[in-house]
Amino acid sequence: MTNNPKKIIGKVLWVYPNSEGDGGIPNGMALLAGCLKDAGFETKCFDTTFLNSPPLTHFYRAMHGGYMPADHEDYWGGWKPELVEKTPQLLEETIEDFRPDLIAEFLLKRKVCERHE
Repeated sequence: MTNNPKKIIGKVLWVYPNSEGDGGIPNGMALLAGCLKDAGFETKCFDTTFLNSPPLTHFYRAMHGGYMPADHEDYWGGWKPELVEKTPQLLEETIEDFRPDLIAEFLLKRKVCERHE
C-alpha cells in the first residue's frame, strides 16, 4: 500500500494582526484552518503577536506551565524594537515565499463590559 498524500488545491495565508500580545491563535481561525486543510488547502499563519512587543506573555506562561514550549527566536530572531518597523517587510517576504492564492485577515473584537452606577 502506498502512502498517497492529499493533493493541495490551493494555499491560504492567514494574517493575524494581534497587537494585544496575547499568545495563541483564536479558536475560529484554528477551526477554519482545519476545515480548509481537510478540503485540500495548505494554510499558513502570519502572526504579529510577538512582533509588537517583547513576548512577556510567552515568558509568564512558561513560568506557570500554561502553554506548549516554542522558540520564537528560531522563527523571528530575538525581539528588538526594530521588529515593529520590519513587520510589513516580514509580511511581504512571507507572501513571496508562500505564494498564497488567498490572504485572509482574522480580526478579533474584544467586548469590554462597563458597569455604570
